[in-house]
Amino acid sequence: MIFMKPFFRNIKNISIDGLSVFTAMIVIVTAITITGFYSEKEITIFDEGKETKILTKEKTVGDLLNKENIKLGEYDTLDFSKDTKIRDLPEGSVHILRALPVVLKVDGNEQIVMSTGLTIKDVLKENNVILSDLDYIKDHHIEDRIREGIKIEIIRVREEFDTELEEIPFKLKTRNNRNLDISVEKVIQDGVNGERRITYKTTYENGENIKREVVKKEIVKKSIDKIVEKGTKASVKKISRGDSLRYKKVIDMQATAYCASYEDTGKRPGDPYFGITASGMKARRGVVAIDRKVIPFGTRLYIESLDGTQDYGYAIAGDTGGAIKGNRIDLFYETKAEVNRFGRRNVRVYILGD
Repeated sequence: MIFMKPFFRNIKNISIDGLSVFTAMIVIVTAITITGFYSEKEITIFDEGKETKILTKEKTVGDLLNKENIKLGEYDTLDFSKDTKIRDLPEGSVHILRALPVVLKVDGNEQIVMSTGLTIKDVLKENNVILSDLDYIKDHHIEDRIREGIKIEIIRVREEFDTELEEIPFKLKTRNNRNLDISVEKVIQDGVNGERRITYKTTYENGENIKREVVKKEIVKKSIDKIVEKGTKASVKKISRGDSLRYKKVIDMQATAYCASYEDTGKRPGDPYFGITASGMKARRGVVAIDRKVIPFGTRLYIESLDGTQDYGYAIAGDTGGAIKGNRIDLFYETKAEVNRFGRRNVRVYILGD
């Protein structure tokens, strides 16, 4: 400021008559401006997390960086341009934004991009990458801070919806009717299949089918149950003896015969189980061997001959045999001669009711 003293001394000696008041003011303002140019100003530089305070007389931000030998990379940026006047910095600070290399993979393309952003969101904005509501970033969140070499992979998500019609099978409902014979079934209502519309959602990620799931089911047409009435009244049959049989079911079967002989049972007299059937009954005429899956033990039967010979008559299911499977029946006779005479015949078996 010493060099300014003669200047101000000269101002005092200027005659007011020689200069107008206006001219005098211009001289004063010019002097103050010149003084400001040569004054130092404190500037704070923020660079990669470091804070440096500098007293400078430089005019622009660019001049300051050159004076301090601060280099900017190709992709580095400043929060103000290099042409910004030092005196115009609002907070007296300069922020240097150093670009970091990050891997960006989107829409099938993977590349290394330089970014001066702080978060993944900034990187996407810099590269004009727009996310839909379904898209997401693999292994990261959009607000995550970036670091050198971070991989940002965008997963594009697409959903498609389609519908299919599915048949709804009708149900069979059975109810008893005591006014119908036990062997009678009557259809009261025919069954009709219904129809259901199913809506599926298929999710694709980067064009690949990830999953298909049901999102909605709705009945288009209701099914109608089939209703069948079954008789519970025992049927009546007249037999040759003049008796009336009340039966619940009729089965045509192939019949053979057996007796208590060792050849037929594998047991001899003296064996504790000789003459004893599988149910524990004593073997005798009228006790027959059956397949228990077809006729349970203890079921009362009437066995009718179909070839015109004499009926075997009343019987009870009380024995089984290795060869007696399905619709086969083995009739007990007292002697081997009767067994041989019977041989193999077709018979009709009435399962008796109450």
